Amino acid sequence: MRKGSKKKHIKRIAQAGIFTALAVSFGYLLFFIPNVELITSVIFASGWLFGSSVGVTVGGISFAIFSLFNPLGASLPPLFIAQVTGGMLIGSAGGFFKIILSGLSPFLRVVILGIGGGFLTLIYDVLTNIGGFIAFTTEETFLAYLTTGIVFSLLHVVSNVLIFSILLLPTLKRVENLVNENI
Repeated sequence: MRKGSKKKHIKRIAQAGIFTALAVSFGYLLFFIPNVELITSVIFASGWLFGSSVGVTVGGISFAIFSLFNPLGASLPPLFIAQVTGGMLIGSAGGFFKIILSGLSPFLRVVILGIGGGFLTLIYDVLTNIGGFIAFTTEETFLAYLTTGIVFSLLHVVSNVLIFSILLLPTLKRVENLVNENI
């Protein structure tokens, strides 16, 4: 490995580590407010700032740590796999969204980020609800699981639409400026 390539590789590992720590910390920050969270936006931001491969790494590792060391107990395997897979998808999407939104007006970027954040959250919730369904439900609990899942998913989607459309773009601009200054 060339010296410049090795230095860049080490830098990517450090960036992934920092954003993983940030994502897990922000995941626990609002832990006691049901389905209002910041882990998704931090994972998405890692993909946006450093590319989809870093986003996938941050998403997978962040949700693995968050799920294994959850104060309510570790996730059962089907739910754990769904959470990690969802995190990897969100991190990857960050890199793709940066490319797709690069030439658009700020207004369109905000709108698309909000809708995209809601859509990614919906996909994540479908994955984790399937994992949770496999892990927890019986014929007797299916209806209750389904109805409460819809309510919590709606809250999750709406909160992430707001976080992605109001907070994410200004934060990304500031962090991008810091990242670009240190290259």
